[in-house]
Amino acid sequence: MGSFYQSFSLAAKTGARFAEVTAMVDTGSVYTLLPAPALSALGVAPEWRSRFELADGSEPEYDLARSPYPP
Repeated sequence: MGSFYQSFSLAAKTGARFAEVTAMVDTGSVYTLLPAPALSALGVAPEWRSRFELADGSEPEYDLARSPYPP
């Protein structure tokens, strides 16, 4: 697995607003972690909260929302 930086567009669920983002991409990841203010500005609201176990043993909780687009 590897990681690299990629530019992409975030879109509001309605498709009415967009934000350009450059983020680190990990080819082995399952979830995408993005800043809450950027998502909030697009009208994306948290749908549920989940706990994750990280490699260092910590267990932070994150707000999650489903993408309106299929993977």
